[in-house]
Amino acid sequence: MVVLLLVCSLQSYINAGAWDKALTYVDTIHTDTGVFYRAEIYFYMGEVDSAAKYYASVPAQSMFFNDAWTKLMVIRSYPREAVSMYGKVRWELRRGNYRGALKGYDNLVKVFPMMEPQVLLDKAHIYYKLRKWKDAETCYKTLMDRFVDDWRVEVALYELAILYERMKLKDKAIATYEEFLMKYPTSIYAPLVRERWENLTKLQ
Repeated sequence: MVVLLLVCSLQSYINAGAWDKALTYVDTIHTDTGVFYRAEIYFYMGEVDSAAKYYASVPAQSMFFNDAWTKLMVIRSYPREAVSMYGKVRWELRRGNYRGALKGYDNLVKVFPMMEPQVLLDKAHIYYKLRKWKDAETCYKTLMDRFVDDWRVEVALYELAILYERMKLKDKAIATYEEFLMKYPTSIYAPLVRERWENLTKLQ
């Protein structure tokens, strides 16, 4: 409970862009939660090397590990300047400024075209939250069609199937889950995909 209260206060500093206060406050959280949020602060500030250091320190058993691993993959995949700009766009997204984030993503791709796969995935997430299902579907499909060998294609296919479920397109969801299991049978998502597929097929 104490850690939860500390995190709530910390998040208010992060959302306000009060970085000095956030960095001071995060020192009071002596768990993997503190390590992760220190990485987040540096990431949003555009201090890429410091962010990478702390993301890499998040233990595998942490609830934040997947998020930390994903951010670390982005940091290691692109030039420092691109990631710095990306982090600032993600800060707008964190604050719920979807319009500003979408504009920021468009500007990011203009300056750093190599960021497009990550931008497409992030934009799909925004459109999903805004319940703009068709726009989300377009982003996922564009990512899968244009960047076949990118590691995010696996994530996009999984999330596309979930999107079809959300759109109540059961046949499309089933077919997409089956495609996923055929292409990525050993994926970390495979158990979840199999469970969702089984639940849908039981209803037929």
